[in-house]
Amino acid sequence: MPSSEPDSKIASYVERMRVLGNLRLLILKCINAINPKLPGYFNPSSEADLFQECRRHFERLYEQETAIANQSGTNLGVAIFAAGLLTYGCEQMAEVVLENIQPKYETDHGCGYCNLVPMLIFCTVLPLPREIGYCTFRKGQIDLEAAKTWLHQNQASFRWDAETESFLLCY
Repeated sequence: MPSSEPDSKIASYVERMRVLGNLRLLILKCINAINPKLPGYFNPSSEADLFQECRRHFERLYEQETAIANQSGTNLGVAIFAAGLLTYGCEQMAEVVLENIQPKYETDHGCGYCNLVPMLIFCTVLPLPREIGYCTFRKGQIDLEAAKTWLHQNQASFRWDAETESFLLCY
């Protein structure tokens, strides 16, 4: 059976964005970046540097989310875009992610994987000990206070490794 035009457009978009890596692609999927009617729309010209354009896109969306965020609680949008910037080596975003996530997530019929994305990125790009936190596409758990302590104790020893797009601990 031939694929429908929307399915074909989505597949083409995902294939074009795949060069950005799985973590950034997850964010683009969560914000439905293919939809021109939504604020997260992302479709730079074919001549553009996708990595730089995506980073600028995450920066703009992060600024927008922080401007409208309710200061009294966690904000998933802030966490998602801070995590997106974390994938570019912006280590100061690690604390922002921790301030805007819940200590535990599980997917169910009402909660898709998008709620898990900031924690998943945090646990993937940082060498966080598993006993402090872990995350999969189904569930994630993190001791927020222990993670903040670990972050403050180790942040000066982080080195961004562009090849693996993750932080290494270098003592």
